Amino acid sequence: MRMVSELTKLGMFILLNRLRPTDVAREAGINRQYLGRLRFGEAEPTRPVMVKIARACTLRLRRPVTVAELFDLEVR
Repeated sequence: MRMVSELTKLGMFILLNRLRPTDVAREAGINRQYLGRLRFGEAEPTRPVMVKIARACTLRLRRPVTVAELFDLEVR
């Protein structure tokens, strides 16, 4: 079983906001296993996927959720 300390910013957001990962994945139109890999830092999302997940969280929470709330963004 994975530990909470292994969660990414996205994983912590989902946990703290009591969102069901399955619901977020479905709403975002992505595979739930892929969302799981993102939550534990085992995969890197593309920008379009980040936007889809932020939109899904916005719909589930009924408040605006930004990409910056979910992901550590690097400036290149």
